[in-house]
Amino acid sequence: MQKLIYRNDYLKIILIICFIITMSLPVWAKLEKGASAPDFKYTDSAGKQKWLSEVKGKKIVLLYFWRNDLPPGESRKSNEDGANYAQSIYQSINKQYSYSYSSDVLLLKKILISEPPAKQYDVEGDVTPVWYLIDDESKISFACAGNPAGKATPQILVDKIVSLMKDFLAKLTVFLEPPDADVFLDEFPIDLQGKNPSTIENIKPGTYTLKIVKAGYQTRQEIISLSRGDVKTIRVNLIKNGILDVKVKPDDSVVYLNGKREGTTPLLRELTPGRYKLQISNDDGYYDWTGERIIDSEQSTVLDFQMDKHAVLEVNSTPPYAEVLIDDKSMGITPVNKKGLPLGEHNVKVQKVNHHVYTKQVTLKPGIKTSVVARLEPMLGTLDITSTPPGAKIHLDNEPLEQVTPTQLEMFPGKYTLALRIPDYEPYTTQVQVTDKKMTTVKAVLLYITSLKVISDPPGAQVRLSNFDSYTTPALIKPLPPGNYELTVRLKGHRTVHRKIEITPHKNNELKISLLPKRRKEILLRSLLLPGLGQYYGEHYKTATLFFLTQLGATVGFAITQTQYMKAVDRYDKAVAAYQTALTLDEIQQTRQAMLNEYNPMNSKCAQRQLALSAMIGLWGLNLAHAYFTTPNKTILPMQTTTNDFQFIVYAAPNESRIGICYRF
Repeated sequence: MQKLIYRNDYLKIILIICFIITMSLPVWAKLEKGASAPDFKYTDSAGKQKWLSEVKGKKIVLLYFWRNDLPPGESRKSNEDGANYAQSIYQSINKQYSYSYSSDVLLLKKILISEPPAKQYDVEGDVTPVWYLIDDESKISFACAGNPAGKATPQILVDKIVSLMKDFLAKLTVFLEPPDADVFLDEFPIDLQGKNPSTIENIKPGTYTLKIVKAGYQTRQEIISLSRGDVKTIRVNLIKNGILDVKVKPDDSVVYLNGKREGTTPLLRELTPGRYKLQISNDDGYYDWTGERIIDSEQSTVLDFQMDKHAVLEVNSTPPYAEVLIDDKSMGITPVNKKGLPLGEHNVKVQKVNHHVYTKQVTLKPGIKTSVVARLEPMLGTLDITSTPPGAKIHLDNEPLEQVTPTQLEMFPGKYTLALRIPDYEPYTTQVQVTDKKMTTVKAVLLYITSLKVISDPPGAQVRLSNFDSYTTPALIKPLPPGNYELTVRLKGHRTVHRKIEITPHKNNELKISLLPKRRKEILLRSLLLPGLGQYYGEHYKTATLFFLTQLGATVGFAITQTQYMKAVDRYDKAVAAYQTALTLDEIQQTRQAMLNEYNPMNSKCAQRQLALSAMIGLWGLNLAHAYFTTPNKTILPMQTTTNDFQFIVYAAPNESRIGICYRF
């Protein structure tokens, strides 16, 4: 029984020791090969957050998980070992590459086991380090665990990476002729080590520019697209350049190839075979030469000739400042000196306003000056002008001329505005067309300006003719359209004259008017009827207003005092009646005192009424005296209206008008 107990104790001890050993061992259950790599976020070298899935199809990924829970010294050494180990993998891979894209193809990422991706990849406990190799399809390709610190890089891991990269990358085999040409892939020089053909290995999938270069040969460029695992072959035969030899005289002439400045003569250039546009220019008085040449491989093309000097065309004219056209293109105003015109025949045309066109054919030769003198014949027409009456001043297009009618003018052809003017006559205006070498005749009849002359006796009267402005006699109204008008003549202290008159056209109508003064009798009667009315009729407007207002005030004053006086009389009569009916002694004394009290105010109101009545009568009399003595008194005088052929005589009387007509024989 005791042995059984001991045996059980031993078993317990063994189990405890096994448990402790098991717990102390690294715990790692790797993902299966071919499984999809779990996706997670990481920070790239630029500090940006990216998903692992974003590099699918672009890169091979090597993940290595490292511990971060060691003591500070051990942790630092462990991390340094991990970094050195990763760098040694890069170096080992790059040694096997002739054209290395390892930094673009291989993504090396260190992850601490405390970070979330460690659990996704089943890394936990004290495992250090754990390595996962993920292919470009995001599949687990290889996994291993172990601490390689202080040891050489396991060749198996490097071989796995290289194998994946070879499957992922492409190859390009190049056959060259000539074999020693230089090869560039996207401007990156490729060392072929003197081999022909030569294979460029480990090229990342994509599109590239392959350039083959050799001195003396045409550069060749090819666009190549490579996919994953592609193996392509290309054959390149370079074409040898041709020679362009330009010996054109004079020296230092500028040579342009396809519009680009290439240099100056003499010029020797190696060119790729093909067709070229050439231009040779010299600004020192030579014509440009242009042409095309084909450059053949291994052939020399020579240009050797003398450039043509400029021809000179000089054009003058009489009169000067005429326009010059060469082959219907304007070249400026004479004098013209033109260089560099194309050689051969040209049509020269010289033209000036109001002159005949001059034309001439000229032939331009290199280095020779050709002169043309154009004598332009003016284009003139004749304008014959007469007028009735003669002596009219002439205006053409609002510009006065020294000549008067009748006259003849030599003028350039064209349309003009002709105006003829004589004092007291209406202007004559017309449009005339003058034609080259022809006579244009104008016969003008000027009409006398219709006018009206008004003379009044006495002068200084205001004259108004219908809607015209007001004039003061003697007045001359012109120009005046003929027709019927209402004439009004006013003069202070005189009777206003209203007449209808007829104005005869193209004549000087004359009207003489004698104004009658307003008589005293009429003014006196008007002032008698209403104070100020006579003065108003006599055109003393201020005095009329003064008399009217003062008389009105006096009348109102009299009416007020009369009313007050009548009221005072009524009160006095009542007091007298009360006194007469009093019976007792006290009543008699009281009523007598009241009667005496009303008597004095009544007498005062009576005096005021008498004063107001006297003022009213006095103002009325002053009004009549003023109206009588301030009014002029003249006899009746006739007024006359005359024209050139007849005369109107109008007598203006108070109650009648008499008209006499006298015809002039």
